[in-house]
Amino acid sequence: MKSYDAIIIGAGPGGIICASILKKAGMKVILLEKSNALGKKACASGLTRKDVEYLGIPHKELDFCFTEITLHTRWQRIVGKASKPILFTISREKLARWMVNHYGVKPRMNAMVTEIGKDYVIVNKKEKIYFKYLIGADGSASIVRKRLGLKTEKLCLGMHYIVKGNKYNAIELFFDSSLLKNSYFWIFPHKGYASIGCGAEPSAISPDVLRHNFKKWLKNKHIDVSTAKFEAFPINFDYQGYKFGNKFLIGDAAGLAYDATGEGIYQAMASAEDIANIILDKSYKPKHIPEILAIKEKQRKFADFLLKLGPIRGLALELLAFFARFRFIQKIAKGAFA
Repeated sequence: MKSYDAIIIGAGPGGIICASILKKAGMKVILLEKSNALGKKACASGLTRKDVEYLGIPHKELDFCFTEITLHTRWQRIVGKASKPILFTISREKLARWMVNHYGVKPRMNAMVTEIGKDYVIVNKKEKIYFKYLIGADGSASIVRKRLGLKTEKLCLGMHYIVKGNKYNAIELFFDSSLLKNSYFWIFPHKGYASIGCGAEPSAISPDVLRHNFKKWLKNKHIDVSTAKFEAFPINFDYQGYKFGNKFLIGDAAGLAYDATGEGIYQAMASAEDIANIILDKSYKPKHIPEILAIKEKQRKFADFLLKLGPIRGLALELLAFFARFRFIQKIAKGAFA
């Protein structure tokens, strides 16, 4: 009979962090990954300074480091500058490889969990493995979340094209209320390619309309995606808890992604640390998850405020971007989102 102290489903940043902490504490851990390669998750693959500092990843391992962000409205172009890098890009594949080597974790690949019981999982429809603890680090479409009977109603749908080449060299955000009412288009440069995409809540704009408007925006910007790879991905921010008996959810599986920005990598790693420590020490009080939830609440209030504006919410976002160059507005934004 195969048995482990902890089974972790999903070898993304959160799963790797959780496995590393439990393994170092002497627990018998298995990290299961359904894909045949690491880092296959569709993602714009941007990191904040908080992500990089948490990981301790050297800048030389990253694709690019940016001290500027360019915001575009229909009226003007705004360049926000900082004295040190504030945003970074790295492909998910490269990040996963670095994390596996750095944290000394070896995931089991091609291991799809097809059934979850009270104290066991079935892998690839045939192999039964028992656990004391089960951790779902398997993203927005988490099988652990589904097994727990949690609905996921608060979602953002992201979509992007992977445009090969090195044509783009700046992180750019585009606000256009005629096409997106409460979100933005983005360009995230990487070494050898760029993620060019957008995202929005389906409750605000249907996926079909979002795709149609995305194509219209690309045409307006003269961005050729005829040979680019298209990907769409959900972002779950429907938080309903993280501890359910001997089962836990971290990151996107728990709905810890940020509503307004779609950020999720830091939340996955930080919540993984908290949950690993809860498993190791029943008296441990989470230090990261309450902070994440506080920021989510601020972002949710901001999103609700925009929704109340109805037809003019897109215009309000454009005006916010327009005034972002003023220091006092930047301070207000920092207080609301960090």
